[in-house]
Amino acid sequence: MLLLRQFRQASRRMAHCQSVVLAEIIAQQASGEMGRALGYPTIGDVQTFRRRVPVTTYEDVRPWINRMRETGDIGVMFDPSERLLMYAMSSGSDAEPKFIPVTAESHSRYRRGWSTWVAAALRDHSGCLGRQVLPIVSPPVEERTAHGVACGSMSGLSTETQSRFVRNIYAIPAPLYALSNHADKYYALARWGAAQSVSFLVTANPSSFLMLAQIMDHHREEIVRDVHDGTVSISVAHEPARIRAEVAALRPDPRRAHHLEGIIERTGHLLPKDVWTDLRLITNWMGGTLGHYLDLYPAHYGGTPIRDIGLIASEGRMTIPMRDGTPEGPLDPFGHFYEFIPIEEEEVDNPTTLLAHEVEVGRKYFIVLTNFSGLHRYNIHDVVEVAGFMEQCPVIRFLHKGSRFSNITGEKLSEHQVTQAVQAVACRCGRQITDFMVVPVWGHPPCYALLVSEISLGLREHWGAFLGDLERELQRLNMEYETKRKSGRLAPLRMGMVEASLFDDMRRERIATSGGRSEQYKPTYLTPDLEFHRGLEILEEFTLEGEEQTTLLLRR
Repeated sequence: MLLLRQFRQASRRMAHCQSVVLAEIIAQQASGEMGRALGYPTIGDVQTFRRRVPVTTYEDVRPWINRMRETGDIGVMFDPSERLLMYAMSSGSDAEPKFIPVTAESHSRYRRGWSTWVAAALRDHSGCLGRQVLPIVSPPVEERTAHGVACGSMSGLSTETQSRFVRNIYAIPAPLYALSNHADKYYALARWGAAQSVSFLVTANPSSFLMLAQIMDHHREEIVRDVHDGTVSISVAHEPARIRAEVAALRPDPRRAHHLEGIIERTGHLLPKDVWTDLRLITNWMGGTLGHYLDLYPAHYGGTPIRDIGLIASEGRMTIPMRDGTPEGPLDPFGHFYEFIPIEEEEVDNPTTLLAHEVEVGRKYFIVLTNFSGLHRYNIHDVVEVAGFMEQCPVIRFLHKGSRFSNITGEKLSEHQVTQAVQAVACRCGRQITDFMVVPVWGHPPCYALLVSEISLGLREHWGAFLGDLERELQRLNMEYETKRKSGRLAPLRMGMVEASLFDDMRRERIATSGGRSEQYKPTYLTPDLEFHRGLEILEEFTLEGEEQTTLLLRR
């Protein structure tokens, strides 16, 4: 429990701990070209750093990252002694993905945060020991730079680089996460998982566990047969040799297959709550809009306790939740240097920033990171609320991406991507669409709906082609939206025909509420509000070519 003691000690001296972390970050980057341009060699304290270095976005640091990717020279951003392990890929606010450098030091901090989280979880759930762990992660290598550096998922990297002891308790061999077909990947997870006693489930998005449960039940007969015969009912002929080797290593298990058959005969289903009777803990995100998924858990997983995995992104781990049933968690004091922008100052050019120990309980903030991946005063656009303090360390809960983002299943769709997509498709079909809005719609699975007036879109025979083209454009612009669509965690885009007066009404209401002038009005083209669509009535349906049925929404 050494890590928990160190965590407690740091939380008692949060300001001091954070000043040390910032000094270590500056030392890691001061000799790099970027660090010299930012004046790092002459920055000796927190106040000077905040005064000289502006708040940034990814676009501010993208040129440095792109140079490092293209040249392979780590000295562009870091001390030459630093090692670059990979680039963590994530959807950016436009079509080009974000590539976050994962250095040996940033990965070490990430692993330390994870180890602290695990120590707290096992302290409270010792029954997780002695059985298998089933994580769901993305592959660590999705592409490589010209210099051979991997680009992919940091969670995948951590899974593959665990000690032999930890890898031996994983229910799923690490190579299987690289299966190229999403349906095959989840079938493999269900097939390998059903053959073992699992006590601990780990992933970020709860939609992944719901999909796992649905596939396990839907393919129950094939899974039982595969477990009995030591086979897997997917084709791996064209997969990498590591995956084929894992399939070849399977052995028949008639006893386990008989047990699974008994569950099906008794219940009519093959559900995780019956297959994994030793299941002690589920961990995934619980904050933001994800409570809708958690409401569906009992039918599949019974009353298994749930603990939030923490506020984690490609940029690293930010919180370490220490209690079940809540998205709240104290900041990881060693992972980043933190600042916070009050949410009221979202549009301010030079916003106020507060240090971690200066925030107030009950207030909402944008979280700003400076870290060992080369990000400096980086507004990640996550809105958090301060729920309390652990000593001097704030306990925060994630609320949502910034007002210009929507994130139902991890797709992080941006308003910029939405406007780009609508404008591109409208241009191709020779129309001008100025009034529109994309809204999230909850369902099984959820989806997005485009609200637009019939006046803007034109004749009915054009609707299907427009919507299909828009669906493809959004997938092109957002790699994570594409992934969620292909895996079935997001349903196809819907369309809602509304009266043109809707947008005029919204404009008048916003101006009246804000007290601003009409020329200052900024239309909302994307909302993260899952309740917005409640006023829409389903009046008509049609099917896009090559897609499952898509519902047409119209406002009465």
